[in-house]
Parts: sequence; structure tokens; C-alpha cells
Amino acid sequence: MMFSFTVNALSCFKCSSRNRDNPGCDDTFQNPDGANSAYLVSDCWAPRTGRTGLFPATQCIKVVVDDEENGNHVTVRDCVVDNGDMKSETEIGRLSHCSAMGTRLEFNDVRSSGCIEVCDTDACNTGHTPACLYPVLISLLVITQMVMNFW
Repeated sequence: MMFSFTVNALSCFKCSSRNRDNPGCDDTFQNPDGANSAYLVSDCWAPRTGRTGLFPATQCIKVVVDDEENGNHVTVRDCVVDNGDMKSETEIGRLSHCSAMGTRLEFNDVRSSGCIEVCDTDACNTGHTPACLYPVLISLLVITQMVMNFW
């Protein structure tokens, strides 16, 4: 007897925009008549910390960061894999969160603020950022590091 296993990952929008150079990826994210379907990745796979290869996505994310010092604006839509860490603060895909109004984060001499929106259904990382939740410093450090690597 032979068994076959298939694993289906989430479908997530994957795109990025720096200083609004990719309007199709920025907010307001619209998908009239499937115009942004090129950004939709069915069965999205992503790396896991400390592991080799890619794994089925467990969440879709939207990251929006504003660099206050030089005015850069970055939007990233992607998929992530929960690494199974006991602390939600180290898992980018566990909580949606934003820096609090007026709170500035400084990391590597770059001041920024931003939000991570997380969802776990197909094609869910669209639309406006809803009201932000409590600020989580460690996650904003991750966002800032992503921005630093993006530039």
C-alpha cells in the first residue's frame, strides 16, 4: 500500500514598493478584475529560522514602514512561516501590530515607524491597515532590519 501526502500552503500576495514605485502594491490595494493577480502566489512557501529550504506558509503579512529621517516609504506583502517559538514577540507572523502614535524607533541610526498586518486565509494581505494594536518593539526591530536589507 502506498500513501501520498500533499501539503497546501496559503495563497498570499507577494510584492514590494519603495517610495510608491509600484502603485499596484501600495495602499489602497485594489484588485479590480484580477489586475493584481500577478502578485498572488498560490501555495506560498517561505524559509524557517535555522532550517534549510522552504516550507508551506502559515500566514500572509503586509509590512508598511516609514523612515522618518529621509522620507522613505516601504510596503511589502509576503508570506511567512511560524517557526514554533514559544514567544510571540519573536514570530513576525503571530500578531498584527504598529508603533504607537508618536513613538519613534531608532535602530542603526535610522528612525522609523510602521505596521505589520498578519492574516491566515488565502489572499488576505490586501487593503488598508486597520486600527493598530499595541506596539511590540522587537517586531519593529525586525521591520527595520528588513528595510535596511531592502535598501
